Amino acid sequence: MRVTGLLDRLGRLVSGRRTAWLVLAGWVAALAVAGPLAAGLGSVQRNQPVNYLSSAAPSTQVLKLLSGFPGGNRSAAVVVYAHPGGLTGADRTRIAPTGPRCPRR
Repeated sequence: MRVTGLLDRLGRLVSGRRTAWLVLAGWVAALAVAGPLAAGLGSVQRNQPVNYLSSAAPSTQVLKLLSGFPGGNRSAAVVVYAHPGGLTGADRTRIAPTGPRCPRR
């Protein structure tokens, strides 16, 4: 038997009426098994250059320096205390404990 005849028979077998549904069911089953497994990959992958470059690489050094700056999970805010007629001593006493939590620039 020639190779083209073998491939022709294999193609007819896979694309036959019954086997086409079996192939489709097989792919659906494979996706059903692989889907939940693929969802967990984000928690275990390590994509930062720090993980695979030497510590002397410039990009690694920059990433280490950037870790000291505020990240994207922080937002800048301006806190304004106001009181009709100005802040009183009692107001300033109540406001004072918030000072250390709010860095001044």
